[in-house]
Order: sequence, then structure tokens, then C-alpha cells
Amino acid sequence: PNDIPSFVLKNCSQQIAKPLTRMFNASIRLSKVHTQWKNVNVVPVFKKGDKSDVQNYRPISLLPCSSKVLERCIVNHIYPYCNIYGM
Repeated sequence: PNDIPSFVLKNCSQQIAKPLTRMFNASIRLSKVHTQWKNVNVVPVFKKGDKSDVQNYRPISLLPCSSKVLERCIVNHIYPYCNIYGM
């Protein structure tokens, strides 16, 4: 999807931290996720057996890096309040 490549997020983290923070906070405040962050590329990955059998493949979803970063931020914030054994 049209997203920031992971190497840019890593190498330019200091420069893009504030704009991404604003985008993440707006997303959380409005309870909306940017439509491009919802785009997923599904790739079939071969498991085993006959390659011509569709049942021998599993789908892998390739998500935009920025949506994964937002998801990780939310998990890190919520996780301490979750009962690990109740989940």
C-alpha cells in the first residue's frame, strides 16, 4: 500500500515522530483509522503437499508499517491494564 517504508520510519524516526504522533492521536481521538492504513496485501504462502491444491496455502496479510506502529502503541498502552489470565 501507499505507505512509508519501514527503513524510512527507522532512519528518520526523529524527524517524523511529531507528525506521526499527531496523526495517531487524531486517529484515536476520532475513533477512525486512515483508509490507507486499512489496505492489506494478502499473499498466499505455500505450506506443504501438492502446490496445485489451494488448500495447501495459507494467507499472509501484509499491513502498512504505520498501522502496525499505531497498533503497537495502543497495545503497549492498554496491556498493563489487562488481566493476562482472563484473556
